[in-house]
Amino acid sequence: MNLLLTLTGVTLLFACAQANGAMEAAARQSLRLCRGHASVLPLLFFTLAAIMAMIGPGAILSTALIAPFAMTAGTRAGAPAFLIALMVGNGANAGNMSPFSTIGAIANGLMAKQGLEGHQYSLWFFHAAAHILVAIVAYLLFGGIALFKKGSTSHAIQTSKIESKHAVTLIVIAAWVSGVILMKWPLG
Repeated sequence: MNLLLTLTGVTLLFACAQANGAMEAAARQSLRLCRGHASVLPLLFFTLAAIMAMIGPGAILSTALIAPFAMTAGTRAGAPAFLIALMVGNGANAGNMSPFSTIGAIANGLMAKQGLEGHQYSLWFFHAAAHILVAIVAYLLFGGIALFKKGSTSHAIQTSKIESKHAVTLIVIAAWVSGVILMKWPLG
């Protein structure tokens, strides 16, 4: 039942954000952050998902928080959806064993019970290195090179600004993400 409520809540929130145009506006802004280079966008989402997973909620919640926005921005930039999904998933997994994340804390506690304490940073490093390697291979095989050849997508970036309704929606999403990470609110 908890999973159903979580999926329903996340879907409803991002459906509202999509319907009022907030996801599209945020996607335009992320393209501006990449200066119109669609080839940088998958790397941006890998990094964002990794940082999100590192600081608390772990890979599953980080992916649930980042993926809807990443897919919208990727579509807007003409990036392959499969590449964006791989980058978000691998980014979240790269940060998953951080000593500060929920999963990392559990793994480190279990390692300490087995007499393996003091290895939390090496566990995190090698786990992250494996996912970085997979992300590099995915980038090369599933469309990253084609994005370089495509060049700038600055012609696709509209100069319109984020409207107040978009800002309110994005603030609600940011408050929700902060609540999940900092206050340990349930995701749903």
